[in-house]
Amino acid sequence: KQNSLIDFEDMLHKALHPDINFDYYKLLIVDECQDLSRLEWKVVAKLSKNSEDLYLAGDDDQAIFGWKGSDVRIFQKWPIRRRVILPHTYRLPRKIYNLAQSLAGQIENRMGNTYKVKKDEEGILERIAQVEEIENKIRVGANMIMCARSWNKCEYFVRYLKDRGLVWQEKTTEQEGRKFTSSVSDSVK
Repeated sequence: KQNSLIDFEDMLHKALHPDINFDYYKLLIVDECQDLSRLEWKVVAKLSKNSEDLYLAGDDDQAIFGWKGSDVRIFQKWPIRRRVILPHTYRLPRKIYNLAQSLAGQIENRMGNTYKVKKDEEGILERIAQVEEIENKIRVGANMIMCARSWNKCEYFVRYLKDRGLVWQEKTTEQEGRKFTSSVSDSVK
């Protein structure tokens, strides 16, 4: 609000002002609904009043933003005419899917989504806690995904890769457009 600037939350609050009227939409699609905050749901409710159809897409088993105020229960209880569960996942190798399914049983108040894996590869799933553990896993043509809860868990691994001159990609922030950037600039490739 200083310097006449507003952030995303300010925009949401402004959208709820009675003087703000949204255009009519034949179809409104909201993705990643499991991670919406109460404020974002209020905006969805206001938008949906001027929409012929509303499609909500999400997976309550993937709700990970409770720390920032998201409330998956709103998604789970939203009044709907029809619920469609996609029968397959094309993203996950079998081992990662099996791990996710074993953990899903520990989630309280879930909708109980199940689906089949369509990816042919079995995949490899390993826990690596120390940088030294990846030394014998990196080889020419290796394809690895590293997931961490927060950036500070990744920085030692990133430093390791940079120090060895290895090419890698990382997902950028929302402000940068959520794309993958390479450790090697395009002009060098």
